[in-house]
Amino acid sequence: RAKSVSVAHATSIGAFTSNALLISMLLPHAQDYFSRKRRIARAISISGVNAYREQFSLDPRVAYLNHGSFGAVPKIVAQAQREFQMLEESNPNLFFRTTLPKLHDEARAFVAEWLGTTPELFAFVPNA
Repeated sequence: RAKSVSVAHATSIGAFTSNALLISMLLPHAQDYFSRKRRIARAISISGVNAYREQFSLDPRVAYLNHGSFGAVPKIVAQAQREFQMLEESNPNLFFRTTLPKLHDEARAFVAEWLGTTPELFAFVPNA
């Protein structure tokens, strides 16, 4: 028989979605599963986690879990985005007519080589 799990307890062990909470209440082995997850989580080096967190500008008081729709980018990516924005704003006409197409072609060539193909066989899309 499955053990009942309170919302507070399920949340404290990482069951943040309604599906995970439902699973934790219905499946007999859920307690063992989450117990293993807690042991693994404790084994992770706090310094390693902090080093990873320092790469982002996120509020350290918040456990940010939404990376599927509009996740935060690492600081180094945000800096590159600002540099591209400044490059664009310094001469928008040159940027959109000359610079951006060249950068796009260079990126496609780089990715094509990495994938072992040619740039003509794939395309970048805004969102997929």
